[in-house]
Amino acid sequence: MILRVFRSKMVKNLAVQQYFCTTALNVTPKDGLFDEPVSIKISGLDKNQSITLRSRIQSKENEVFISHGYYTADVNGCIDVENTPSSGGTYSGIDPMGFLASMVPAPGSKPSLRLAAKDVTSPHLVEISVLDGQLSLDELSTDKLKPLITNTINRWYMKKDYQRLEINEGRIRGTMFFPSDNSRKPGVIDMFGSSGRIKESRAALLASRGFTTLCLPYFSYSDLPKDLKDINFSYFKEAVEWFSHHTNVKPGGIGVLGISKGAELAMLMATHLSQVKCVVNVNGSPYYSLTDLMEGENVFFKGICVEISQVKVVGDSYGLKNAYNYKPENFIPVWKSQAKILIIAGEDDHQINPNSHDEFYTHCPDDKKHQIIIKKYPGAGHLIEPPYTPICKTSFTRLGGIMLYNGGSYPGHSMAQVDSWKDIIQFFKNNLNTLQSQL
Repeated sequence: MILRVFRSKMVKNLAVQQYFCTTALNVTPKDGLFDEPVSIKISGLDKNQSITLRSRIQSKENEVFISHGYYTADVNGCIDVENTPSSGGTYSGIDPMGFLASMVPAPGSKPSLRLAAKDVTSPHLVEISVLDGQLSLDELSTDKLKPLITNTINRWYMKKDYQRLEINEGRIRGTMFFPSDNSRKPGVIDMFGSSGRIKESRAALLASRGFTTLCLPYFSYSDLPKDLKDINFSYFKEAVEWFSHHTNVKPGGIGVLGISKGAELAMLMATHLSQVKCVVNVNGSPYYSLTDLMEGENVFFKGICVEISQVKVVGDSYGLKNAYNYKPENFIPVWKSQAKILIIAGEDDHQINPNSHDEFYTHCPDDKKHQIIIKKYPGAGHLIEPPYTPICKTSFTRLGGIMLYNGGSYPGHSMAQVDSWKDIIQFFKNNLNTLQSQL
């Protein structure tokens, strides 16, 4: 009888011990915006146990992005990703958001995959797993592995108290994002580059940070022109006029955020349209590139063509960085306006020469230089996007149907995205806070 009781206690104690040794994965917040930092803590491991932290996103189109970091538990069997360095994987060192920012297309995928939300009203589901030992990216891409524990978090681009509205007003096409209570917020138009179509992720995320945004496509979408060469400046004039007077936009002027070709157009909008009070130019050239821009039947702004002999071939893609033979008279004279300009430039951009921004600034009249801020980032490539977006080193352009080499390396590119996003938000808040009374 005594022996039976002793064995029973041993079994219970062993069960309790096994319970406390069970691996736990605490990820907070489980539900947050894409640009929001995340805390990851692991406990219940063996002393000095080596593990792989794998993160994975699978889109509705079955596009898979993956990252991994190697960690070693402390004497208590714990890992705090915020304070514990990764010894290898897709990221290394102390990098709390490396699990998301260092993601790459899974082995076997197209290397040109770009993480974006096809539907910003639904979150990215990020699957985070702890696996015993150090595993390679190929090993981590199989479904046969049995993680010690897995947790899933939601990463949103649009706050739940915001609305998404498709726009079909006159010639204007796009999507608006604004608070569900219909309150007025500073207005920002958001535009992308020569890949065309519509990309809503950034506009939704920017709106979620306190703005009303208009995601404005300008070709290869809906009934808009099919080719970049056929776009017309009158379209942008109409969009600015309509948006600046919208009931969800604070009066006093709007801002424009553009990347690549969208940034060139943003600079021209600020030059010629007084409603545009400030512009963020993300790796857009200070001249108009590729084709002439028309207004009506006339040439509105002369474009700089590509010198084919100066195009750099990188694998199956092309770099246009040194392929434009521009002169000072080709610069977009945004200094003729009162608009404030923030230029975000990647020093590893293979599409736009970052030195062209310095030449532009030098050419700008001295009494107008105070309107222009230039920020350069080492290691950053062409597509500087919101924080923790994985690097997209090659992308498709509809002008010629070729792949462009964007450049950028980890972690420099990721650091640029985090830092510039804070500046972009603050820049718009500073320069669009013109409403004297709430209407």
